[in-house]
Amino acid sequence: MAAKLKVDQIESVDGSANVTLNNSITMASGKTLPAASLTGTVPTASLGTGTAGSGNFLRGDGSWQAAGSTSASDLTSGTLPMARLSGTLPALNGSALTNLPGGGKILQVVETETSTAKSVGGNTYTGTNLLGSITPSATSSRILVMVNQSIVMRTDTTDDREVFLELRRGSTVILTNKFPAKGESGNRHYDSGFSGSKVDSPNTTSSVTYETFFKIDGSSADGLAQFDGGTSTLILMEIGA
Repeated sequence: MAAKLKVDQIESVDGSANVTLNNSITMASGKTLPAASLTGTVPTASLGTGTAGSGNFLRGDGSWQAAGSTSASDLTSGTLPMARLSGTLPALNGSALTNLPGGGKILQVVETETSTAKSVGGNTYTGTNLLGSITPSATSSRILVMVNQSIVMRTDTTDDREVFLELRRGSTVILTNKFPAKGESGNRHYDSGFSGSKVDSPNTTSSVTYETFFKIDGSSADGLAQFDGGTSTLILMEIGA
């Protein structure tokens, strides 16, 4: 049977020094030792299992574990809290950005305008003097064509008339429209301007030209593009695939 010693206090002979215990003490269940009575250093081996070291930490399960890296170069996943970012971030080199989603980027813009007047008086399509060219950088690119065409129709007949407009890429018609004018006697002017857009796929890296054409469907009427100093504009935008 183990020996027992029951005392209220343990002091040195003169009561002025600490008492040194060379062996371990096991506290009874529910008993505590005041922290103020403890001095010195607890051996790391008594704190947890495993090996303590400068690169280890004591985990909640009572074991010594290697600490993870805190170097930014070792971050490969996860989210870095905003609170961790301070100061001025370095400039990003666009060449280092990879695997970005493609498509929808505007690669180039060409704008042209004209105030040169042009008239048509018959049923044959005639150029309006509004045209522009663009050279796509890839066959997969699309071209957004935006047109603001100034047109006035002048009539001198009681019959109704219409002016027809075409937008062409080369000889290929990609957009059409028409504007009616009510027939009245006398020299009448009707504003038939057109604003519109079209997304085209030329499928080439060669220069392509877009141009507007117009005509009148009968006699005693004229179509007037850029009438009286009016300005027409054409904007071509290459959009990456």
